[in-house]
Amino acid sequence: MGRNFIQFGIFSLMLLLLGACQKEEFTQPVATQLLVKLADGSSPNISFEMGTVFFQQIQFDGHRQQGGDVHFSTKADKPMGPVTFSGESEGFIKHFDIPQGVYSHMQWQFVVGDMDELDDVTDGDDEGDELDIDGGLLLNGHCLKADGTILPLRIVIDEDEQFRVNTFATDDAQTITLTAANSYAMLLLIDPYYAVRSISTASWENAEVENDDDELYIEVSSDVNEGLYETILFRLESSMKVTIQ
Repeated sequence: MGRNFIQFGIFSLMLLLLGACQKEEFTQPVATQLLVKLADGSSPNISFEMGTVFFQQIQFDGHRQQGGDVHFSTKADKPMGPVTFSGESEGFIKHFDIPQGVYSHMQWQFVVGDMDELDDVTDGDDEGDELDIDGGLLLNGHCLKADGTILPLRIVIDEDEQFRVNTFATDDAQTITLTAANSYAMLLLIDPYYAVRSISTASWENAEVENDDDELYIEVSSDVNEGLYETILFRLESSMKVTIQ
């Protein structure tokens, strides 16, 4: 009787220790950098050189096969940015420690803030040339008109717009494995070329042209060229993705 009790106690202790080890394993932090970049692409009459984004808040939702789901959010009163990026250079957003595990699904929600409150946002053409922009995401490029004229193109996405973006492994695996022994880069890809692909040449020819101190340019925003804006906004969100490197 006494021997059985001792054996039962030892077995119970082993189970508790095993459970504690497993719990510790699933809480191990994985060093992760969140970056942003313009996706590769091309268009016969539109080109993109750079982007600038200002994040008001970022949320993460991860579903693990074991260890429970993972949810976290940055504080809305601690925005991130502005972050400048292009097709050649990545912009650093923030460092995160994400619990290790095998994830069946990862999704981010990006809420952009108001760059109009900042002093150091430029249009990418003249260093130090400040812009007065009510928006959270700015995509700079050029538009080639039928007569050969090339006009600057500025796509301005409103502040408070929210983008839900799924995460994908670079090898197209069905699951994503994060281990504490490694560090990872998670790259947010913004694809303006996909966003403008469905817009006809005639639509660009008929787009309203702005004049700022004799500088002509095309602005696409919720205030100017609103029809183009709605198309681009929808296609931007549907094409955004985060890849793990």
